[in-house]
Amino acid sequence: MVRCTPLAFAWASILINAVAGDPVDWVNVKYVQRATSQGSTTKDARDAIVNSADSLNKKGPWTIMSGDILPPSKDKRDYLSFAPYHWPDCNWCATGRQHLAHGPSAPNTDHQDDDDGLSGPDYYGSNPTYYEGSGEGSNQTHPQITNGRMQRRRRSSILQESSYPQAQVPLGTSVALPIATSSVLKLTATSTKTQSVTGTPGPAGAAAKTGTKTSKQSCTPSPTKSLAPSATWTKCPYFVRDGRVNPDVRKLKGPPSIQDVSQATLFNALSSQFSSSASLSSSYIQTVNDLINVFFLDSKTAMNPNVNFGQMVRGPGDDGQKGTFTGILDIRGIVKIVNALLILRTGVRKGSDVNQRGEDDVQSVDAAMRRWVSQYVRWLQTSPLAEKAASRPNNHGSFFTAQLAATQMFLGDKAGASQTLTSFFEGSFLDQIASSGEQPMECVRTRPWHYRSFNLEALITNAKLGDQLGTNFWVHKSKYGATIQTAVDYTMSLDPGREDPSELVPHVAAVAAAYGDPSGKYQDFMKKYQPDYKQRAFWFYDQTNALPNSPAGKASRSEGSVKETDVSGHPAASFTVPPFACPEQFLYEPSGKTEFDDGLFFSCAEIAPFY
Repeated sequence: MVRCTPLAFAWASILINAVAGDPVDWVNVKYVQRATSQGSTTKDARDAIVNSADSLNKKGPWTIMSGDILPPSKDKRDYLSFAPYHWPDCNWCATGRQHLAHGPSAPNTDHQDDDDGLSGPDYYGSNPTYYEGSGEGSNQTHPQITNGRMQRRRRSSILQESSYPQAQVPLGTSVALPIATSSVLKLTATSTKTQSVTGTPGPAGAAAKTGTKTSKQSCTPSPTKSLAPSATWTKCPYFVRDGRVNPDVRKLKGPPSIQDVSQATLFNALSSQFSSSASLSSSYIQTVNDLINVFFLDSKTAMNPNVNFGQMVRGPGDDGQKGTFTGILDIRGIVKIVNALLILRTGVRKGSDVNQRGEDDVQSVDAAMRRWVSQYVRWLQTSPLAEKAASRPNNHGSFFTAQLAATQMFLGDKAGASQTLTSFFEGSFLDQIASSGEQPMECVRTRPWHYRSFNLEALITNAKLGDQLGTNFWVHKSKYGATIQTAVDYTMSLDPGREDPSELVPHVAAVAAAYGDPSGKYQDFMKKYQPDYKQRAFWFYDQTNALPNSPAGKASRSEGSVKETDVSGHPAASFTVPPFACPEQFLYEPSGKTEFDDGLFFSCAEIAPFY
């Protein structure tokens, strides 16, 4: 087995973490009810949660309807986001007229993509941080892989680049152009404002040189007058510029709103349990009610329970008017939402003296939210986009499982949630972790540290959901004999390079709580990369007594040593690591390649070296 590191791509600018929310997580509901008895161990973390709730409450409530750009459905209540790394390739047929030059042409390089919605990079924030990097400088080795190892398929058959000069827009800047009024996606103007760009004339009467004899078919018909910026959204095919965020994605309000409302809802629910004052506790509970009402329930502002237009890749034709399966990642904050509501459903904190009206409000919001979640679960179980996300063998499938299982738990369908988790751990999970602990389907991405951590975020959330249901998925092994702990240990051993090592810290804390830390290696890692880890929310979530069905949780109840079992709880048989076998998902694809992200394809031969 070789170690996985990204191929060099010297031209690329990678967006690194600027402002990111807490990772998706799950906190045991019964454990929260005992929060006041936790003593000093988690006091700083609890205080941080309360302070964060107070800070967020000054900014909310949130709604996806606060923007000007409408989805193709014309319904402002339909969630909309744009795939952040996709840029227009207009390639106008030259006729001597002025054309809008919206961004630079693609360099002659592989189009690799790391597109995960709201995770890690602050795609939708206002202050992104960039650095230039080649991906080199690591002592890890990489096998010789052909340039075709990552196959980016464009959303249109118009693939040729224009040969005449175009105005170049510096990456990380925006285009100042006339702004249209609010309208449907087909007509709406983009509107970020830092740099002005003029049109570029083509040679009078000349055909664009496209490298083929049929240039009329390989370029976009020229406009008769200057186009509004939004015209590129439906006239031009889009392609990926790896790590380069198209600034107009930040004009959409939905993506940051779902992140903020999910974080604020969970923090307020937790704060209601931590507060010693009855009035304060009631205030936090009422804030949860208000946040949920505005974002999910009010007929004027509520988000519709679907993600039909999530992470749209714009372009001509029907494909440019549809969401992609990657958009479901944007809504993974729903796990925090239902976690918060289950905390409140168990009853207001004992002794809080919340008045009857407050209790009635909680029950009313809970009942209404059950209806919304029920419709969303139906969409997750029937939408072709959701079906595709569920079938992905990488982080997309892992996070889909977390969303579906958590929402099923909220609806009281414990059997359904248990089946969802079991199907995952007996299905795609089996191929996700090599015997070394490497995650081959994450490490082949251009930011391997981030994507390893990102998938671990989902795997740990799924294990915590199972723990809440009484199942020990912590000891479940991949077909190569590796557990979640194996994957965390392996990632800890790697050099993060220019990536942020603190992304792994919450997952190290979870593994320490679930499996124990007799040698202190997990504590040492956390101290090194996030010295204030005990002042972070995850430190409250990641305590051994919050994971009663984990190996360490069982041992702490004096049940003795924990024997290894399979997913059904039966004693595990002796194990011999088998040779690599191509995951089933690859066998179903006619091309032999499986889509890991929108337009990003890999074959078995390309991931095999990392097993």
